[in-house]
Amino acid sequence: MSENDVRFHYFDHVTNRGLVDAFYTVVRITFRISLLIHDVNEDVVKELTRIPTLLRISYLHNDKMYFYIAGQNYMFVKITEFINTLIM
Repeated sequence: MSENDVRFHYFDHVTNRGLVDAFYTVVRITFRISLLIHDVNEDVVKELTRIPTLLRISYLHNDKMYFYIAGQNYMFVKITEFINTLIM
């Protein structure tokens, strides 16, 4: 199938039927951050969800949380500085 056929099928049969609320594409991931927080603080969780390239949040046992962030090099310093302000 051509790219246009796949795109048409996806939008016509998947998106228009309400099977997907939102989607995004990530191009050229150059870094990944796995973050494990031992003391869950809802304020920290709320702030971390502001990171646009946050891909996953998992609530783990014993009040731990796992965050997975990906992005491109130009974002790395700002994201790590932002995380440091929340966790320190």
